Amino acid sequence: MEKSKSTVVSRFKILLALPIAIMLFYMFACTSGPTEISAQDVPETDAKMEVYYQVDEMAEPDGGVMAFREDLAVRIIYPEDAKKNGVQGKIYIKFIIDENGNIVTAIEDAEIPILPPPAQVAEGETPPPPPPAPEKVVMEGIVVVGYRPIDGDENEYSQDHIQLLADEAVRVIMDSKVEWTAAKKDGKAVKSAWTIPIAFALQ
Repeated sequence: MEKSKSTVVSRFKILLALPIAIMLFYMFACTSGPTEISAQDVPETDAKMEVYYQVDEMAEPDGGVMAFREDLAVRIIYPEDAKKNGVQGKIYIKFIIDENGNIVTAIEDAEIPILPPPAQVAEGETPPPPPPAPEKVVMEGIVVVGYRPIDGDENEYSQDHIQLLADEAVRVIMDSKVEWTAAKKDGKAVKSAWTIPIAFALQ
C-alpha cells in the first residue's frame, strides 16, 4: 500500500513538473537578449536613391544661386598638375539636395564623358527645345556629368588630366557650407538634383 502511494506521488510530481519545464523552454526559446539582437547581421542597403527632376518648388541655396556660385569660385584651387599641363575647361557636376537641404556627398565613380560644344544657332533662328526631363532618376550623390573644353581650345586631354579638374570641382561642392532649402513635390520636401558647370581657365 505504501509503495503504490509513493508511486502515485512521484507520478504527480512528474506531471506537475512537465508543464513548468515546457513553459520555461518556450520562454527562453522565444526571447532574444540584447547581445543576440546586436550581433545579428544588418542587411545591406542600396546607396542609390530616387531623385526628383520635376518638382513644384526647386531646391534653392540660401542667398540665391549667385551666392552659391561665388562660394565655389572663392574656394576653388586650380590643381598644380593641371596648370603645368595647360588643362582647362568646364566640369559639369550633378548633385543631390536631400529632404533636409543637405548635399548628399556619396560619389558615383565613372569615366568622364567629353561633351560636344554647344550647338550653334544661326541669327534669327530659335534653338530646338531640350527633350523633356523624366520625373525621377536614380543616382547616388555627386556625379561628374562631363567635361567641355573652353571655346577655341584644340588640345586633347587625357582622362587623368580631366580627372584633376573633376576632383577639385567635386571637393568644393562637398565642402560647401551654403545651406539649402529642399525642393517640394505635392507639398512635401523631396530629394532633387542640381547640375552646375565649374570653369577652370588659365589666364
